[in-house]
Amino acid sequence: MPKEDIQETDRGESAPEIQNNKAQRTSRPRSEWEQLVSNRKVILAMLFLVTGALGLPLLWLSPAFNATEKVIWSLVNLVYTLMLIGLCVVICYWAYSQIMHSI
Repeated sequence: MPKEDIQETDRGESAPEIQNNKAQRTSRPRSEWEQLVSNRKVILAMLFLVTGALGLPLLWLSPAFNATEKVIWSLVNLVYTLMLIGLCVVICYWAYSQIMHSI
């Protein structure tokens, strides 16, 4: 083979060896974490049932959503979280007024 056909790296690997290494890295089995982060149902459950706004980093790490969907779900989640906080404030105010009324 002519020298131009074989491209070597600093480690002395030829181009076909590099392609094989890349294929091995991309074809490795996905870890449990990667499977969870790429599952749309799990991410949405984390956003709305478990963590609220604390689940936003998981949403943005997930490859299952495109950028537009991430922005939309982030806004929906922030509104949802604000509504939950408002509900907690209303319940605390009601409880406080009941306590003050009974004294």
